Amino acid sequence: MQVYTVFYVHNASGAKFLVFRKRAKGYFFDKKLVPGGQNINGGGKFAFAGGKREQADNAKDNAIATAGIRELYEETGVDLRGEEGSFFVNKHPKHSFVMANLEDGEIKIDGTTGQQALTLLMTKINMNLAQGTLAAEGVKDKSLGTWDAVTMAHPNCPESNELESAEIWNTVDQLELLKAWHKDNATNWFGAFVAMQFDVKLA
Repeated sequence: MQVYTVFYVHNASGAKFLVFRKRAKGYFFDKKLVPGGQNINGGGKFAFAGGKREQADNAKDNAIATAGIRELYEETGVDLRGEEGSFFVNKHPKHSFVMANLEDGEIKIDGTTGQQALTLLMTKINMNLAQGTLAAEGVKDKSLGTWDAVTMAHPNCPESNELESAEIWNTVDQLELLKAWHKDNATNWFGAFVAMQFDVKLA
């Protein structure tokens, strides 16, 4: 099962949520270096952070939330492990979404909530992903030959080089983008989820 993590705020003016542009090619995955690079499934497209639920996740309480938060850490470098109980899970047949409403105060980003927390989270993630870009260049040109060398040079670099950048979308200003997301066979389940979760007509 695939598990994705969604951070959002939702009020009278619509919903805002964090999305990510995927890289076309990555140079390290789960701390394993790939100097020649590896094509990313769905490269260049937007997605939520996430991936496969692993066997080790099932041994813990809140297994689905554990999987989503682990994937978030591996892909963005933002560590919310230990806060699984503050998320809620929206299950679908093939995908599960680990949800965080930043307005309710259950999860705070450096003490902030709401829109401020969402913006701060995006900024922190983009700083980490920028380190990932620099690390990828070092792996590619072989100036960084081990994972220890990567973390010495770029300590906040994510463990996997899959995501390029984070953005905040909202269900009003990005409506046409959301409609295209929904029509694309590679991302349509994300669009369907947004349409259902935030009551947006995309079809």
